[in-house]
Amino acid sequence: KNRKVREKEIRIFSKDEIDKILKACRTLDDKILFYTAIYCGLRKSDICSLKWENIDFTNNVITKRSLKTNVQFIVPIHPSLLNVYKEALKHKTSDYVSPRLNRIYYSNDATEKVIRRIYKRSGINLDNMKNGLHIFRHNFISKCINGGIDLYTVMKFVGHTQVKTLMRYCHLTVDDHKKQEEKLKKLYEEEKIVCESEKTKQQLINIF
Repeated sequence: KNRKVREKEIRIFSKDEIDKILKACRTLDDKILFYTAIYCGLRKSDICSLKWENIDFTNNVITKRSLKTNVQFIVPIHPSLLNVYKEALKHKTSDYVSPRLNRIYYSNDATEKVIRRIYKRSGINLDNMKNGLHIFRHNFISKCINGGIDLYTVMKFVGHTQVKTLMRYCHLTVDDHKKQEEKLKKLYEEEKIVCESEKTKQQLINIF
């Protein structure tokens, strides 16, 4: 029963829905919170505790230890999110990317109020509001896996240490099955497959 409940909570948002949510973000803090959750899959605690030292503008990646698990994750920064960070950098007043989000994180109701306001403004009907911001972590992982990024790379993106944790995100449609069949054929046709980081970054951009 519990497993069925967990699986029901996993939802993949359409591009139109993502656009509506992002357009509902009017302040810079709103954008930092939602853009980071959507494009990088970070937990709320890691977004609110994100420091400038965690952002590598040269390689366009976020490197951080999760507050929840103390496991380090490295995730590419989507161009749309990069623009948000660059704008925030112009107004830097603290070591934290968003001093306000860091301040209100320890008041859970205050953070949730921001999240509910964006949901309401977007006009999107969410079946389970209790997911809060974490629903976008599920969405990010699902999009990565079903977009063709290998499980071990996704594990590094989100700081998971076991492959089985990600298996419930593998929702294969008919088209997905066809894509996997083509990949399988290539495994037998090619002697060696080289996985370059830039190619993976491009995959992540294309997913959204």
